[in-house]
Amino acid sequence: TRLLARDEINDPLSPLTNGFHPGEAAAALTLELGDGGLIVEDYRANSDAHDSLVVPEDGGPLAELLHGMGRPDFLCLHATGTPNHAVAEVSALRAAYGEKVPPLLLMKPFTGHTLGASGLLDAALLAGAIQADISPGNLPGLHCPGGLALADALRLPEGGGVLKIASGMGGHNAAVMLRRV
Repeated sequence: TRLLARDEINDPLSPLTNGFHPGEAAAALTLELGDGGLIVEDYRANSDAHDSLVVPEDGGPLAELLHGMGRPDFLCLHATGTPNHAVAEVSALRAAYGEKVPPLLLMKPFTGHTLGASGLLDAALLAGAIQADISPGNLPGLHCPGGLALADALRLPEGGGVLKIASGMGGHNAAVMLRRV
């Protein structure tokens, strides 16, 4: 299945990617009503039960999920680093956004792929960065497929949004829109 990487390079969208780099983490988010500078604007999930380990290469179920979400300023991809996911996630983005795919953020080159917590870890890191007005970017030198762009830095204007995409084994897909207010 080529799930685990065989080298030290964590470049999840590269055509040479060869698996994910395991990581370990725990994450928690507290959601509360009030004036906090950040809102969870939308959350959606679906499941395709395509396969226990891989996602459809056309990205169909993920694209369907993204069609219903608002347009973000940035996309934080799941970007596992597996060859299958590199193809499927890019296919889903192109199906959902056409020629105007928002700039991409890739967190797993920093954190590795944690088991059971990777989507929440990314969301927690993004929420903290937005609230602290700090700017995570991408590691230098990462590959980006033609027609797409990696974000230089996450700088959200008031009203700006970042969409975090997560995928799980068994065909689970989720997306949450975090918006700065």
